[in-house]
Amino acid sequence: MAYSTTRSTFFCPAGTKWYWEFVPTTNYNYASCGITTNSAGWAVNPGGTTDGHGVGFYDVEIDIDGTRTTPSGPASTAWASGDIIGFAYDVDANTIKKYINGSLDYTFTSVPVSTDGPYSPTFGDFGGAVAATINVNFGQDSSFAGLKTAQGNQDDNDVGDFYYTPPTGYLALCTDNLSDPEIALPGDNFNTKLYTGDGATTLAVSSVGFQPDFTWIKNRDQADDYTLVDSVRGATNYIVSNDTDAEVDDSTFVASLDSDGFTVGDDVVVNTSTEDYASWNWKAGGAPTADNDNTSGAMDANSVALNGSLQAAYTPSGSPSLYPKRMSINTTNGFSIISYTSPGTDSDATIPHGLPQTPDMVIIKNLDSTFNWDVWGSDLQSGYDLLLNTTAAETASRWSTTIPTPSLITLKDTYEVNGTDDYIAYCFHSVEGYSKVGSYEGNGVDNGGPFVYTGHEPAMTLIKSIDQAREWWIMDNKRDPYNDDGVQVLWPNTNDAEGDNYTNYDLDYLSNGFKVMGDNSKVNESGQTYLFYSVAASPFKYSNAR
Repeated sequence: MAYSTTRSTFFCPAGTKWYWEFVPTTNYNYASCGITTNSAGWAVNPGGTTDGHGVGFYDVEIDIDGTRTTPSGPASTAWASGDIIGFAYDVDANTIKKYINGSLDYTFTSVPVSTDGPYSPTFGDFGGAVAATINVNFGQDSSFAGLKTAQGNQDDNDVGDFYYTPPTGYLALCTDNLSDPEIALPGDNFNTKLYTGDGATTLAVSSVGFQPDFTWIKNRDQADDYTLVDSVRGATNYIVSNDTDAEVDDSTFVASLDSDGFTVGDDVVVNTSTEDYASWNWKAGGAPTADNDNTSGAMDANSVALNGSLQAAYTPSGSPSLYPKRMSINTTNGFSIISYTSPGTDSDATIPHGLPQTPDMVIIKNLDSTFNWDVWGSDLQSGYDLLLNTTAAETASRWSTTIPTPSLITLKDTYEVNGTDDYIAYCFHSVEGYSKVGSYEGNGVDNGGPFVYTGHEPAMTLIKSIDQAREWWIMDNKRDPYNDDGVQVLWPNTNDAEGDNYTNYDLDYLSNGFKVMGDNSKVNESGQTYLFYSVAASPFKYSNAR
């Protein structure tokens, strides 16, 4: 099809080098090949982006982010019908080498540094009324479906079937050539657990797979509030995501966080006979056993749980001005829970988050007063935030313009995050193959929305429009185990019961991300930007599309 573009869903992570080949035939002079980022809104061909980044090759021309040039000096050569064109992309060096029939033709050394995710290979044409035919080999078939005589060349890992041997260090685009993920079994760190209430005094919900440090519960059948508990505040102390309510201590909601799940009491919000519930469970660092009472220096013994062990002493880096009461930190899965008390000094304050790198999302709730939840994400505007308990678009005035650092969060002097009360903060950073915080642009197309790369097959996604007043939305792979036409919808900013089989909200969970299939404005309004958090069922290296 003329003026068309097709992008690979294999995105190239940092520290990697990749090789692929293609043969242009019909209208070969209109064929194009290049790389684009996930958010790029292409014009008609690789490189011709309306946003994001892209680099495209067309015979002797190169298009960089929509600007086409003809290189001087060692100029690129035009290809002919039947030529075998090879591309070698070095992610860290920001270079692409173009080969024609096995010989290096041109090296482009200025691939734009991406600010919106990794690049992926892209093919297209720009022929107007005519269409180019492109036969691509990512290492699956060096005959190009019978066009050539197969050569059987492999990469350095003995992977692939290429016509020409890939340059040293460059690999076939396949999951075998991805690095082993740091978290091979995401289910040891996050799990959605569904259960049915029995109305008894207590109900043990087991088979979560680990002792949760953060559990978020919703009655799917009734308009009941969400219940959120964690091991830092203690299981009986719950807060509500869909309201501003202060923390309540009541064991009839959640009685305990157990070695393989949790136990609920007999409150109807969490345990009504025959009613169905969803729970989302995260592992942090375990349960601290004592409050820190220092104002500086090392934190008290047993006030910090780090990757499952209590720390006799923990000295936060970065010179914070506030010290947490308790911390539960998992440096492997990128999740920490921080409780703190603010003295309310009418000035910004800094507090350690405990993670090894800068958080991508922070969720904070004032525990003592009826203030809104505060959600910061790295893709929001500077000084802007979202409110978990409302539909509001991103708004300034509640979050500091000083973004989090690899050691500290800066809290603005507002009561939502830094008054004279107690607070809880949930901090997340993306972990390749396990979790991803990011954003995507909606296009408003039913059954044809954006593909969003996460690097894993999702187990759960949380989505919110940044630009418009829209509901938050949660989808998971337990309530929706198949990609079909319609999903079960829950909105964490409202106590509404689960919406059944909503077709215009539909997402397809894929091996390395999700595809927005519906056109509802809450997930896919044209021109609108959406914040998302996704956590894995399986890393891309080991995933199969469902």
